[in-house]
Amino acid sequence: MARLVGKSDGFTIVEVAVTLVVIGIFLIVILSMQAQVSQISVMNAQHNKASLLAYNNMRRYANDSAPSWFKCIHSFI
Repeated sequence: MARLVGKSDGFTIVEVAVTLVVIGIFLIVILSMQAQVSQISVMNAQHNKASLLAYNNMRRYANDSAPSWFKCIHSFI
């Protein structure tokens, strides 16, 4: 039997283009989520550091001495 002239094996350019668009959208979503998680992580670390500094200052003013269990080596003020 003879093959039809217009029939070929493989993917058409439309199928490849649609696949690339879907993969691109998927990658954009993943990278956006990763950036948000990274930003939240940095904000949590900064919040934790600010909390420790505030507690250190509170204990210093409450007792007129620095706490013995926490030594602050950074001065931001």
